[in-house]
Amino acid sequence: MNPETKRAAIAAARRVVFAGLVILAVWLVLIALRAAIPASVIETLAESTGMSVETWNERVYESDWSTSFWTNEPVYERIGERLGTTARLVGLGGLISLAIAAVLLFIGEIIRRVTDRPEWLARLRQVLRLVVVSGGVSTPVFLAGTTFIFLTIINIGWELPEKFGAIATWSVIITSLLPVWLLVQAGHGERANQPDNISSLSLIRHLGIKLIIRLFRLIGVFLIVTVFIEQTMAQPGLGRLAFEALAQRDFPVSFAVIWVFAITVILVKLVADLIEIACNHFSKHASSTERKEDQAVRRLNIPRGWLIFCLVLVFISILVAIVGPFLAPYGFNEIILDDRLTPPSAQYLLGADNLGRDILSRMLYGIRLDVFAGLTCAGILVVLATGWATLVTYLRKANTWLGDTLEELAILPGEIIRAFPWAVLLMLLISMIVANYSHMTLVLICSLVLLPRAVEMLREAYRSPPEGKGWFFGILRAVPVMLIFTVAGTIFYISSLSYLGFGIPPPTPELGNMLSGTGRQYLVDAPWMLYWPYLCLLLLIFIWVMAGDVLLERFGFRSKALWAKALE
Repeated sequence: MNPETKRAAIAAARRVVFAGLVILAVWLVLIALRAAIPASVIETLAESTGMSVETWNERVYESDWSTSFWTNEPVYERIGERLGTTARLVGLGGLISLAIAAVLLFIGEIIRRVTDRPEWLARLRQVLRLVVVSGGVSTPVFLAGTTFIFLTIINIGWELPEKFGAIATWSVIITSLLPVWLLVQAGHGERANQPDNISSLSLIRHLGIKLIIRLFRLIGVFLIVTVFIEQTMAQPGLGRLAFEALAQRDFPVSFAVIWVFAITVILVKLVADLIEIACNHFSKHASSTERKEDQAVRRLNIPRGWLIFCLVLVFISILVAIVGPFLAPYGFNEIILDDRLTPPSAQYLLGADNLGRDILSRMLYGIRLDVFAGLTCAGILVVLATGWATLVTYLRKANTWLGDTLEELAILPGEIIRAFPWAVLLMLLISMIVANYSHMTLVLICSLVLLPRAVEMLREAYRSPPEGKGWFFGILRAVPVMLIFTVAGTIFYISSLSYLGFGIPPPTPELGNMLSGTGRQYLVDAPWMLYWPYLCLLLLIFIWVMAGDVLLERFGFRSKALWAKALE
């Protein structure tokens, strides 16, 4: 057995062992979380049911959790009833996303070959690619579901149950939208690493394998998407069951669903890792690809003016967050019942909601909350994530199987956290907190969930440092990129949680909670209550994601789907 074959075999065995360790650790974490359910939550359950605190203590801490708290149904039966819907959404959504991504990449390759000269046209193509892909990646999935509901209601009225078949079909399609853009983003990065003279057949084979591996690694994204799709479009799957159980604090059911999600993520990612190890070992072009990577990176550079433009937009969003509330014509909770549901006018530029509150004023306060939460989270992670990534990279300095093992041992705690889909983990942690938690508590929880994902962003970036630079310089140069993506990720997290009812509670305005509740209730009579926060949230996330993508490429890193690291 030659050294490379031996190293590949060790890598495969190590991945299997580490997957087993992560499964064991996830089980221990769930046991610890069960024991950590605070007494205040037990008291809340007792008050809501009229049962004694002692009875609830016994049910929470001493029972075997084989049945639901509220229905007494066996947990495995409730999961079995919903498993098929989620499996169908994930399976069909994965196939559709892979097919659409392949078509888009094929079209992109044709455009690349046609517009490679002159240079200004090639640069314009790069800018348009970043705009389109960043726009798709930065769209929260619940916005797509909300759009479908809005269009459906306009066209067919409120007879949604009669259209269940159509809604189920569109649920599968919407499930594939976000993974499509993540696959396209990763595919562009892989294409940039290939030499120009590579044959079409070799390119198709290489991209096909890489996209399948990436698709498997996006299993966490698919599971998260199903939570929002099943909740928004009333699909009876595990995502909706998890939401219902966590909202009711039905911990036996919610913990079981989370366990199923975590096992699925771990095992599917293990398959992806083993496929990648085998492909890297047997690929005839692996070494030549890496040697040509630096030349490919330089071709991806986009105009400096576009970078400045994106950073100016980021600065404007921060400026609006700082001064916007002071310029708001009304208070965010100033109620004028005589003006309820007033359409956009000179008095209310963006209209008024069902309580007569000014939409513009509430949006300005919502922007401040989201941007400041993102900046606070980024400030926390700049130290923790950079230190962790530096340790991991230092341990891998010895480019041998020993260095690989030390690196994966150092990153193992992050793999445990990343085994939990972020939306479900956030909802679980918040459900274990009594109501009236502070905004800072939500930021700290988001920081905990984002931390290992931020480290993965840094690892993904430093693996291709600029030519002639060492790994430490690569990490330092990747930090600004990570911070921008962290702000975007925090806004994404908080708005998503608020949309589901687990984030910022009303009446405090947040762009996500403005889209749920009354926003959807009045979307026919007062659509401005919905589409202005909708457009604002879409633009806000897009600005930060676009700036991160541009900075990533201008700094000399290969174009990789770093945004996927925040969503996996």
